[in-house]
Amino acid sequence: MQSFENIEQEITKAVIYCRVSSAKQTVRGDGLGSQETRCREFAKYKGYEVAEVFRDDTFGSLTSRPGMQAMLAS
Repeated sequence: MQSFENIEQEITKAVIYCRVSSAKQTVRGDGLGSQETRCREFAKYKGYEVAEVFRDDTFGSLTSRPGMQAMLAS
């Protein structure tokens, strides 16, 4: 019989990607900080460990965003 103490629980890791698509979002309540907070709350609810947070506070096409590129490269 296996002891529960010997079973290692696997933790699912997640990354968070926050971005804005307008200048207004950088100062309003739906900006990067708010997005990260909501994503962290969701990760906690699901039992995920947040491994890294990527942010883009610049505007442009999806593929030209530095945070997106960094996330895809990791």
